[in-house]
Amino acid sequence: MNSQKEMHEEAVSPVIGVILMVAITVVLAAVVGMYVMGQADAIPESKSVTMTAEKSIVTDDSKEFTEIKVTVVGGSDLNALQSLTLKWDGKNTESLTYNGEGSAITTGVVDKDFAPGDVITIDYDGTNNKYGDSGKLTIAGKFSDGSEALLLTKNF
Repeated sequence: MNSQKEMHEEAVSPVIGVILMVAITVVLAAVVGMYVMGQADAIPESKSVTMTAEKSIVTDDSKEFTEIKVTVVGGSDLNALQSLTLKWDGKNTESLTYNGEGSAITTGVVDKDFAPGDVITIDYDGTNNKYGDSGKLTIAGKFSDGSEALLLTKNF
């Protein structure tokens, strides 16, 4: 009789243990689900604008100049693009021209209506090379919905 009582008590503990493990799993799944569902709204939409950047050496009046040409290729969000901020090693560039127009842009920010084929040129010469021969170019865009996105990062 004593052995039947011990068998009965042993069978109760595993059942309670399984029920507790299932309950803990359900609670954890609910907490993780609520966290994920709440965070899904906070993820910003990515923007699709494609650009290229190439470095070249230009000779003018027997003086060599190094320049970087950034070309707007296209993208589904190009029409919503309002401005570009160009940075060299984290600092705004100071000598930009847009499609070869007029004087240089000195703020590092280009506010234009962009179209495929547009070219932004970063000029600097070998004697007054404030940007250095190598560095990191980053271009961020600001869009009509107020959002901003990193569009290009390139090491030279």
